[in-house]
Amino acid sequence: MNISRFFTVFLFVIFLITLTIIIIPEMSIASQPSGEIILHQSEQVAEVGPGEDGIVNFTGEVKVNLTGIGKNVQMVVVSLTIEAPWPASISPTTMSWDPQETDVPKEFEAVVRVPNFTSATRVEEIIINGTIKTYPGALLSNLPSAKGIIRIAEYAMLTVSCWDPYIEALPGESVLFQLKVKNDGNAEASISMEINEIDDMVEQSWTFENDKSNFIIDKSREELVGITVSVPTNALINLNSFDVYTVLRTGDEMDEQVYELFLNITGEENGTNGDGKMKSGGEMADDEIIPGFELSYLVIGLFIAVLFLHKFVTKFH
Repeated sequence: MNISRFFTVFLFVIFLITLTIIIIPEMSIASQPSGEIILHQSEQVAEVGPGEDGIVNFTGEVKVNLTGIGKNVQMVVVSLTIEAPWPASISPTTMSWDPQETDVPKEFEAVVRVPNFTSATRVEEIIINGTIKTYPGALLSNLPSAKGIIRIAEYAMLTVSCWDPYIEALPGESVLFQLKVKNDGNAEASISMEINEIDDMVEQSWTFENDKSNFIIDKSREELVGITVSVPTNALINLNSFDVYTVLRTGDEMDEQVYELFLNITGEENGTNGDGKMKSGGEMADDEIIPGFELSYLVIGLFIAVLFLHKFVTKFH
């Protein structure tokens, strides 16, 4: 082998070594992009009460960059997904950059649909994941995830009912109304109850006793409340009513209801009959009618009509 040919081979070997040590690693580094996912909101609150849609929106952006000259990169592509305990979506799911625009962030929106009436005690996390890849060439790699928190807003919702809101009683008796108070909200609630519009009745010696004026009810729970009414012995026969005012408070939320109860006084007391007319010495009032007297007239009239009909039929036969 002559010296010229040996020198040529030597230079070619040096070129290959240089290519391996310098140029190829540089191209390899350039084909591996990096990036980050940024959420604009770290925490959101879901409104899930009656009439609310329960939708929570997170916005964010993705930033990417390339290390090195990047002459072998034609496009950088990022794909996004979302993890959440409830139905969720993210848009766009895919975004791309030319090598010349990799310093420009691109925005996305994540939507989470929290079911109505979700408990206020729940605190959940959403996670935005992403993958990044260059075209042509580089392997798929993961971006660092971004996380957000969803809290549930408290709301108040009250249901009041009664086993029997209409009770009959005699003067001098005591009766018990049993009310059921239910917390249909999504958090623990404080309850206050009071009886309204009874001043006139109290002045007439009526008494009212509410066995639970202030109490706590957990979410989706109910409580029985007894209201005892004592009728004075001189009460007139009449239909009486009074209101029970109930307020449910959950945090800053409040719900209130007015429930009407009826107490009908029956029977005779102190010479008063059912229509309020006074009797004296057991005698009947002038315009009073003995019960059943009208029925007697009806029976007699029917009997007379049958007799006339019988005579008429007999005559023509």
